[in-house]
Amino acid sequence: IGVVLYFAKALFMPIVLGFLLAMTCSPMVRFASRWHVPAPVTAFLLVACLLVTGLSGLYGLSSSFTSWIDEIPNAEKTLQRHWKAARQPLEKAIKASDQIEAAASQGNNDIQRVAIDQPVLLESAATDAFSAFTTVAVTTVLTFFLLASGPLFYNKLVRVMPTLTDKKRALSIVYDIEKELSNYLMTVSCINAMLGTCIGLALWALDVPNPILWGVMAALLNFIPYAGALIGAAIVAVVALISSDQLLAAGLAGAVYLCLSILEGNFLTPWLVGKRLALNTVVVFIGVGIWAWLWGPVGAIIAVPLLSGFQVAVSQVPSMKGISEFLGD
Repeated sequence: IGVVLYFAKALFMPIVLGFLLAMTCSPMVRFASRWHVPAPVTAFLLVACLLVTGLSGLYGLSSSFTSWIDEIPNAEKTLQRHWKAARQPLEKAIKASDQIEAAASQGNNDIQRVAIDQPVLLESAATDAFSAFTTVAVTTVLTFFLLASGPLFYNKLVRVMPTLTDKKRALSIVYDIEKELSNYLMTVSCINAMLGTCIGLALWALDVPNPILWGVMAALLNFIPYAGALIGAAIVAVVALISSDQLLAAGLAGAVYLCLSILEGNFLTPWLVGKRLALNTVVVFIGVGIWAWLWGPVGAIIAVPLLSGFQVAVSQVPSMKGISEFLGD
């Protein structure tokens, strides 16, 4: 299964994303159906809102991102200067290592060295952009069809189950997963938006350039447990170092980012999300690592929702109660 998920990422990733989005938005479709709004209409409005929000966010951040790209040459010079200053205490050890390497290479002059051509940067960027566009397109279309179909798949699930007990259990599992994932993703999205706003305001107060861009980055990275806060703090510290050219400012910006993330993770999220979907810390860490290896950043973001849904499912199957116990906090 791992090998198939790894090599068929382009196929399975938009399918999983589509099902996650559909399960998150399904309660809204059912609520609208009680007011006699057809499921396809609600599905179209929800998908359109998601697309408009995403495109508006990208357009709003494009100027900040472009300005940051323009600063890369200056940033590279600043980092090289700081690296040169930090490298001086280790200069003797590095020179000794270079001498050993030179002596070893002189004795192997007749060995042929093979250089492998790397793909052109523009070609790689174009391939990644096309892949991202395809993933978004398939995810959007699949989400619309799943939401527009209403209870079709649930009815089919009931029909294929052999006994009345199995029908009730299957329907209960599906509705519980849908409810818990919808509540979890909605709540966590709001929490991350608040965290991103607070971090953006804090970085603005510290005179870090493009605070809106880093606030949005913080909101997205916070979907990745543990590693997201560390990665964001490191990026913000580097940005502050480049902009101010002072180690104290860099350390302060990174520390503020990390402190706000720690406060959110240890107090706000447990208070709002509750303990029902609390997962074992070790399981979450391993799960995020596995899914990040399989599907990159997208896998790291969806790891916790997938683990939570799996925990809800196995908790209602008597023969799998042990797995649920190991997954729980």
